[in-house]
Amino acid sequence: MFDIIINTLTTDKSNKLEVLKKYTLIVKRKIRKNILKEEIIKFLNIKVKKVNIIYYKPKTKLVKGKIGKNKGFKKAIISIKTK
Repeated sequence: MFDIIINTLTTDKSNKLEVLKKYTLIVKRKIRKNILKEEIIKFLNIKVKKVNIIYYKPKTKLVKGKIGKNKGFKKAIISIKTK
């Protein structure tokens, strides 16, 4: 479980989603929706309603006259079932 999730994402938009019982995580790039859902159910004992995944591609940047890339990441939005 802890090797799948890298970090939680805290932004203004993700804080507004928490009111709606949706939590935002940064996950490993190779993880799929069904595996992520099973791991969250198994380790956190939470009923998951839906998992949405967004992949952000690496962007090219120009730093001191040299071209480089920043790392892309995969963001998962987890919707929790309410009673």
